[in-house]
Amino acid sequence: MEKTKVSKQILAGLSGGIQKISGKIAKPSQKFLRRMLLGMTLAGSVMLSEVARQPVAAHGITFHAAHKQLSHNLKSTQWGAAAVQNAYLEEASPHLDQDRMIAVDLGDITKLYARKMPQLSTVRDGSTGELKKGWWLLEAEALTGAKHQRHVPLWLELFTIGKRKYQSIWTVIENAVRSMVERIGPGGTWLFDRGFDNWRFFQFLAGESVDFVIRANARRRVKDLSDGRTRTLGTLAQRALKSAPMLWKRKYASRACLLKVGYAAFEIPQTAQRLSLVVVEGFGKNPLLLVTSRTVQSAEQAVALAKAYLKRWGVEEAGRLIKQVFDLENLRVLTWNGLQKLVWCALWACGLLCQLRFQAKRAYSQWLKIYPSFGKEPAFSYYRLAGAVRYLLQPIPSTKLYEA
Repeated sequence: MEKTKVSKQILAGLSGGIQKISGKIAKPSQKFLRRMLLGMTLAGSVMLSEVARQPVAAHGITFHAAHKQLSHNLKSTQWGAAAVQNAYLEEASPHLDQDRMIAVDLGDITKLYARKMPQLSTVRDGSTGELKKGWWLLEAEALTGAKHQRHVPLWLELFTIGKRKYQSIWTVIENAVRSMVERIGPGGTWLFDRGFDNWRFFQFLAGESVDFVIRANARRRVKDLSDGRTRTLGTLAQRALKSAPMLWKRKYASRACLLKVGYAAFEIPQTAQRLSLVVVEGFGKNPLLLVTSRTVQSAEQAVALAKAYLKRWGVEEAGRLIKQVFDLENLRVLTWNGLQKLVWCALWACGLLCQLRFQAKRAYSQWLKIYPSFGKEPAFSYYRLAGAVRYLLQPIPSTKLYEA
């Protein structure tokens, strides 16, 4: 009885979230989105054949009819992902504090043996570093809360350089950042990897009033503000005084390592934009070079920004979470519009699960106690959360519970 009660609470929370983000599209599309997102959560997969087997998607009809309906509605032009994504960002905004960190990164989905899937191009596999066939992913996630341990997925866009009217990768990135700033505001610190080291991108972020930390290339030439001479960032890093100590413990490491942090001010020659360089030594042979829009005037500020950047790797955990929880790399849709919408659906389903955890608070621990698992609750408990929700919703025999 207790299990059924908890299942109804979880289903009500997910259904309420889906209704909020789909309120601006037509009612038939709202019903489809509810069946799709709940079906993906129950199935743990983006495969339409698996989603169609769930009672929420079948809705009293045969498997073949449910599969046909899902496929037709997924590629339908009667609803667009932009309206739902904007509503999703507005729904996620209250869960973000002003001290949030927003990590942005590029990912990929590889399809080695695909022959007829649309818009395949050459991508770099993030796991092996090899060039393979597939599509690019633009990922963004917010880290919020007292110790930045709350993960809120914000963006997951599938794109390819082979599509018509494609301008550049920077167009996709800038449009995404602009959309997020419009919905959640420019607050917090935005974190980017070394692939985003571009002076035009620095200028774009300044125009959006965004404070950023970006890993930079040591060969970039800048103007040293200490004497006005032009130097590479690598040379500037050598001249920076690295006296501030910082302890940092790698994940699953037995002990922490001692790092040295320094800082310097410089100017971008092309735009006269003044930025700060944070240097972190101790990771390896070459120091970690971080460019930030914040004015660094003390060693304590430099250490704080270095620690903030190291949390950027959380976005890789979030991307891995969506791929594994929903088996995202097993995409088998044969239309480009359907592929993009399916990836957006995976983001919304994962995001609503994360928001459900924040809203439940006390009840969340009870869910994990009912779910059969081993060991204590891990620090990154979202995998266990997804398994618990799937376990608690599956055994309900009555299909009336899933009806809209």
